[in-house]
Amino acid sequence: MTFFDYFNVGWPWMGLGIGAVLLILLFGTDLLHLNGGSRWKDVTWLAWLAVPVYQIHQFEEYALHMTDWTYDMVSVFYSDASPMAALGGMEALPLAHFPLVNIALVWLAVPVAALLSRKHPVIGLSPYGFILANGFLHAAGGIVMGMTVSENAGFFTGLLLFLPLAVWVGYAAVKSGSLSKKGVVIAYVSGFLGHVALGSCYLFALLGLSALVLVDDIVVSFLPLIVAWVLCKVCKISPR
Repeated sequence: MTFFDYFNVGWPWMGLGIGAVLLILLFGTDLLHLNGGSRWKDVTWLAWLAVPVYQIHQFEEYALHMTDWTYDMVSVFYSDASPMAALGGMEALPLAHFPLVNIALVWLAVPVAALLSRKHPVIGLSPYGFILANGFLHAAGGIVMGMTVSENAGFFTGLLLFLPLAVWVGYAAVKSGSLSKKGVVIAYVSGFLGHVALGSCYLFALLGLSALVLVDDIVVSFLPLIVAWVLCKVCKISPR
């Protein structure tokens, strides 16, 4: 066994540990709570909540669905029955892509968005557009691909955590006056476009450019934040 094999197994558990610490800080302290009102209507608190929620999803998606040191989700993508197989060359996508893009997104990009949320709430909530798209993909995509619940790694957290939380965040942001409806739409569109761009990683597999795929993973992870910033400029939504 190599270090990378052990890392593949261990990183979702590491993320779960980080998520547990963040949940203690979120629910047990006011450190990440911006105002004195309800946590569930605080944009900054909700922006930070995206981190542990997604880490729990990663744990279900990867740690609980692994066979012979390989992620079950990857095996499904590579199978002849997968719609992704029609692209051809899927096996060229390195296994390192999967932990890298997840760590870059949830351990780096989403916390950066949360840090920016105090002055830029649209950017802070942009990961929820990604979360909404991902939850919908797990809920509806599994049906389209003909996967059973056991084959659809991440189905339960996608359906029971991602979808209701993403809907609530949009409602709470508008109801509390933290964001206008336009601001919420921009945040969600930014995250959605980031999720769509994630598919570009699979297209790079056709070229066999592993290094380029890894760079693209990092860029795509921060894309929701970048798009949200650009759209705020275009739509003249000022920081707080």
